[in-house]
Amino acid sequence: MAERVAPPVNQAVKTFYSMLNRFNLDEAECKREVTKAHIEELCKTNCTQWRLLPSRLDVETISVGDIEAKTVEENERRHCFFFEWKQIKGSAATYRHLIIALLDIKCDEDAADMCKILKRDATVHQYPVRPHFRWSSRGK
Repeated sequence: MAERVAPPVNQAVKTFYSMLNRFNLDEAECKREVTKAHIEELCKTNCTQWRLLPSRLDVETISVGDIEAKTVEENERRHCFFFEWKQIKGSAATYRHLIIALLDIKCDEDAADMCKILKRDATVHQYPVRPHFRWSSRGK
């Protein structure tokens, strides 16, 4: 029986895992579907390389030329692309895929911004830990 060999891991995936450590994020958080609110925040950044993302996010059906013909401002173009990606991919449009794609096209700052957004929201939605109460025989 032939020995199975793991596929090579590209640099973007390695950087993704180091970012998870740097921002103290759990990988499970990154497997969630990207929210519309987070796409809005990403569109406000300076992601100038978004035109390279369709092939990285497996949405070659999105035409960059069509997006550029429809809109004038760069912010609107990013907005149009990311929402179209989310609509096409549905629940497969995850933070993990987005962050790795951003790292792959050397948009490290935008990938870090997504991690910061995830970290902020994870902190906001954490519920306070209740103290453990131990039953005691005292006071009987």
